[in-house]
Amino acid sequence: MNRTWAASAGLALSGVGLVAVQLSRWPSSTLVEMFATLPFVWMALSLVYAGYWLSKSDRYGVYGQRVLVWTAGSALTFAAVAVLVVLAADSSSPFTSAFGPVADMLTAGALAGTLVGLYDAQSKDRLVALEAERDHVKQFADKAESLNHYGKALNQSQSLYEVSALSIEVLELLIGSRGSAVTYESDEDVTILDSTLASDAADVIEAAAHSLATRESLVAVRFPHDADLQIPDDLGIQEVIAVPIASANGGTLSLVAFLDGDDSYDREDLDLLESLSAHVGTALSRIDTSGIRTDA
Repeated sequence: MNRTWAASAGLALSGVGLVAVQLSRWPSSTLVEMFATLPFVWMALSLVYAGYWLSKSDRYGVYGQRVLVWTAGSALTFAAVAVLVVLAADSSSPFTSAFGPVADMLTAGALAGTLVGLYDAQSKDRLVALEAERDHVKQFADKAESLNHYGKALNQSQSLYEVSALSIEVLELLIGSRGSAVTYESDEDVTILDSTLASDAADVIEAAAHSLATRESLVAVRFPHDADLQIPDDLGIQEVIAVPIASANGGTLSLVAFLDGDDSYDREDLDLLESLSAHVGTALSRIDTSGIRTDA
């Protein structure tokens, strides 16, 4: 942050210095010459504004040093060209006549460098954003591939408890829930098949399962965003996300995930959760769920 501020301050101060250089010519200049320097005064003031803008920009401020390097390099390049032009045009008295053109070229070069530097900073920012998006897409693709492997295992499951154990594994390891549970609701009776949550969360789990019984199958429900759910403060839970999965005998299996303040589900996580639910639904069509409560 200090280096970012220093680069922005350096850019602004260079603009102030160039404004001073331009204005120092006014006392000995004619009115026409003063008007001729006005564009370069505005260019120098643009440098001051660019430095101020960079210092306030959370997005591009980190590239302040790149902009400053571009500014200095371009300014020196333009000034060097101006010196060569003046020396070639007036060899009798080069240094007395060089000040004005060199100052003009220095100012124009600094502004050109700043503009190129800002474009470079924006390009760098877009590149960083594209790389982050690429990594995000790759991460999601890896998770989706892993979920497909779990889907094959789910389709080979022989009991509801195997389905439940695999679902818990996906919720905890792949999607990243702080705690999770799998329930089965039949005739308004709820059985918690598996849970990684403390025993005092059982009431919340059962209440969520009861609420899901009337919900559309395979569609995620966020509590309390989509439906009311009393969550005790001592649980430290900010949100509960659950998906109901209808079984052939009229019961409902539910996948329940608890999230605290540090957790969040983005759109991709919800897609993974609903994809997991689809795999579980396919597995349920092959499993006899009758008598689940007596087996429990």
